[in-house]
Amino acid sequence: KLLIPLDVGRSDGDLSGTSFEALMLLSRVYEDLCVRFLELHETEQAAVSPAQLQALITKAIKCFETVLKNLPASEQVARHAGTMSRAAQIVESVLRLKVMGLGDSEYSVLVDAVEELLLHAASASETTSSLQRAISQTRGV
Repeated sequence: KLLIPLDVGRSDGDLSGTSFEALMLLSRVYEDLCVRFLELHETEQAAVSPAQLQALITKAIKCFETVLKNLPASEQVARHAGTMSRAAQIVESVLRLKVMGLGDSEYSVLVDAVEELLLHAASASETTSSLQRAISQTRGV
């Protein structure tokens, strides 16, 4: 079951600070487990079935979505220039997890769509070399 620690004494339903941090930690643990299981699955050493991995990915995404919904406003902006906000880090984790759950054919369609978007967005503003670098980076993801 998905555990979401809530502060029992609060009536408004918001996550308390401690519960929020515990849920954030649980989300990170689920994400790390998914990454490790996927690595083991690719080397055929995993004792986890694809269905179990998909269920774990779903739990991790639900945890991150709950964290994102209850994220304090102060955490939604980057603290330093050039760094990602906590909200952006959570979104990045959710996207990473969703890509983990894609099949090979779905992944290829996603990469092709991203490349097409890059081509359309860059046609007016970027040079060909920077566009090629961006496309190679999407293949690296």
